[in-house]
Amino acid sequence: MDPTLKWSPSNPGGVRCGVLDHNIAVFGKGESGYAGVPLDNVGIEYGRKALLAGRLTPAKFVDVNARIGGLDKTTFGAAPGRTSADPQALRNAYRSGYMAIGNTLGQTPHIEYRGSNEVTAHVTYPSLALNARLDRFEGTHASHVLWQGPVPLIGNITFPNRSVLEIDRWIARIQDDRSGRTQAEKVRANRPADLTDRCELATGLEQQGTDCPLLTRFYDSPTNVAGEGPRNDVLKCQLKPLRREDYPGVTFTDAQWATLQATFPTGVCDWSKPGVEGDPDRALAHLRGRSRRPRARPGARRGAVRGRARAARRVDRPAARPSRRAVGADRAREGARLGRRAPCRRARARRARPTRRVVPVPDPARPADRRAAASPAPRRAGQHRERDRPLGRRRGRPGRRRHRARAARALTPRAPAAAPRALPEA
Repeated sequence: MDPTLKWSPSNPGGVRCGVLDHNIAVFGKGESGYAGVPLDNVGIEYGRKALLAGRLTPAKFVDVNARIGGLDKTTFGAAPGRTSADPQALRNAYRSGYMAIGNTLGQTPHIEYRGSNEVTAHVTYPSLALNARLDRFEGTHASHVLWQGPVPLIGNITFPNRSVLEIDRWIARIQDDRSGRTQAEKVRANRPADLTDRCELATGLEQQGTDCPLLTRFYDSPTNVAGEGPRNDVLKCQLKPLRREDYPGVTFTDAQWATLQATFPTGVCDWSKPGVEGDPDRALAHLRGRSRRPRARPGARRGAVRGRARAARRVDRPAARPSRRAVGADRAREGARLGRRAPCRRARARRARPTRRVVPVPDPARPADRRAAASPAPRRAGQHRERDRPLGRRRGRPGRRRHRARAARALTPRAPAAAPRALPEA
């Protein structure tokens, strides 16, 4: 890509190629003027589990959290202060399904394949997080199958093709299920018996299950080590006061505690509570098996109930300009209210454009005109000799028609002028 077309602080009108910029239609614009940021690390105590387990000293814990900083929302580089999520982007991340908390995941069969991954961005902990999210809402993660192998990132070179064939077989059985079970129940019940979690070694040996330490190593995420549960579905945590008794067996000096108070002035994360805007009853409610539409009250109009249902499912986004159809419908309703009939679009366009009357001139040299003059065809009712055609919508080549009409007028003999009438004698 041409560097002059790419965004930079010195070229603010350039193209931005970040992942969040690709999803600006979902997140909307943030406080930076670019795509909103749904990420947040306010209140996160990095290394908390290691501190309580004795693998991290209090001095190191305080130093890491005081200097870790956050994300610059404009350049997406490091920033000295913590990052606070844009409210609209945070709300839309949950309600659009960008953050899949698990309330609809059970309705879709999943086959995942992976190998060891130590350097790239495709980390391993989301596999276990997906199982935990399914366990929360479905009580089981039977709709998720995990294959592991020795090839980095993909596990086995045969996994991509094999997974397509297996998922096709699974979906075909779901589609043939005509029972009254819910979609999530059909997904679990129609999973083929031979389609299970497995670990395939390079020698061809196969082991059932997901515990394959020789093939894939699973690590905790930074928020897991900070105290979050295995689901990893909190984008912005709710806060609680910073208290010494929340660190059993750990002793901070007065200077260290003062640094922690300055680092967390509004408090630290309370992982026992759901994330901010992470209400499962609002996230993708229109895709779940049971309806979340508001029930009609006795005597309530159906249109009002539908309007509330649409508002409940709506993802917040900037207001859009009304379409031409919507504007025309509003004008028609206003005309009906005042007792006037709104003309159709074609009639309005014809009325607004000037017209030109083209009168065909018979040419004696043309055989068709001689036959028409000898035996004129009877005209039907409503048929006119002149053709009214708008100037802006003439067909064919108007220049050729104009020259032909001019030549016909030149060839048509003109009647001799009448002699002047003599004046009576006085």
